[in-house]
Amino acid sequence: MRPILHRTCWSLKAAFAGRRPKSHPEDPCLQIPRQHTKLKQCLSRKFAVAEFKGDWEWHQRLWQMRTHWKSKQICHACRATLNSKGNDGQCCFVLFGSDIPRRSFEECLLVSMPDAPCPLVLVDGFHPGIIRFCAMHVLALGIYQTLCAEALLWLCESQVFSPMTDGMDARLRSAYIHFKGWLRINKLSCSGRQFSCRLLHLVETDFPYLGYKAFNCRIVLAWFLMSEVQNDLETSGRYLTASESENLYSRGQLALRFYREAAEIFSARAQLRFQLRPKLHAMDELLRGCLCEKYNPRYFQNYSEEDVLGLLKPLAQKSVVSSARSFEVSMMKRYFLRCDLGRKKINIHICIYACIYIVLINSIPWPGFLPIDPKMSNEAFGGRVAARSLLFTFWNHLVVLSLLYLGFGYRL
Repeated sequence: MRPILHRTCWSLKAAFAGRRPKSHPEDPCLQIPRQHTKLKQCLSRKFAVAEFKGDWEWHQRLWQMRTHWKSKQICHACRATLNSKGNDGQCCFVLFGSDIPRRSFEECLLVSMPDAPCPLVLVDGFHPGIIRFCAMHVLALGIYQTLCAEALLWLCESQVFSPMTDGMDARLRSAYIHFKGWLRINKLSCSGRQFSCRLLHLVETDFPYLGYKAFNCRIVLAWFLMSEVQNDLETSGRYLTASESENLYSRGQLALRFYREAAEIFSARAQLRFQLRPKLHAMDELLRGCLCEKYNPRYFQNYSEEDVLGLLKPLAQKSVVSSARSFEVSMMKRYFLRCDLGRKKINIHICIYACIYIVLINSIPWPGFLPIDPKMSNEAFGGRVAARSLLFTFWNHLVVLSLLYLGFGYRL
């Protein structure tokens, strides 16, 4: 990845300067493409990197961080620790809202980064604070999964959906029936499977959590009327007012403290419930940024990026199976044929132009070169037939490319 990251850093620096490069990034003696030399030297705008967002695991791999959810020091932005050992327990991540010391730029490079850090640290304006936690992975694929599972278990244990005589799977099925009825009344949709002990990971050696996707977890959370924080995130704009940021911060901190209190209650009972996971500290960091920067952490989520990965993965798998030697070209062909590309009706257009192509190919007379004489020898006859077949294939391709050029505006 380092060569790719070096090239990316070079490109971002040029965009930040607002000028097109005059030389090749790998060797100043090499010439840049001729089509770029004809363009203006200055760009119409300048571009700056404002954030690097992504899943925590992706950040750990990309930046090769030493501080992550499995290490003793879990955060690259502050000195939060995984447990209460050291510093008199004042930096433990479960102390939500506490004034944990922040890391400086130099400390982040020396403690969190490896000896040979990621080349992206050389991007203009880089600071450890612009490495953002993804709100979708932290909340919908983390804390919300635990909250949904715990709420389901509490309602089932309280005999809300069915009597105690039924098994846990039967009570969860009854809860799912009530959930589907609530969806119909509110005209909502959820693709999640039926609630079951397996879906909630109910085992004696692990903490329960609901194995739903991000959007489905958010729907289940609304069913339990526990989505006040998420509602505030979704109804607020990108930039928050002082009252909005303070309200969101106070509600989020209250939710974190209730979560910690519930974990303490079940810990006293020697039950594995309400797991105190490092993602709680990531939520604490999102709330702190919301209060200090007045910026909505909802815009740090990666729903669109996850959708793109879900779109490209099956294309990549089929391309590798069909043509492993020309993987990139095959994948691009499949992408252009199956994806939107900014035009929502491109698939309909392809069907229409395919019909036009069939009509034209049967009506347009193609050049009558290479006539066939019945008196030819077998070898000459076979060669002439092969030449006509090749010419007919070329004519087909010419008609297709012409239709694509006329219909989609592709430059051939």
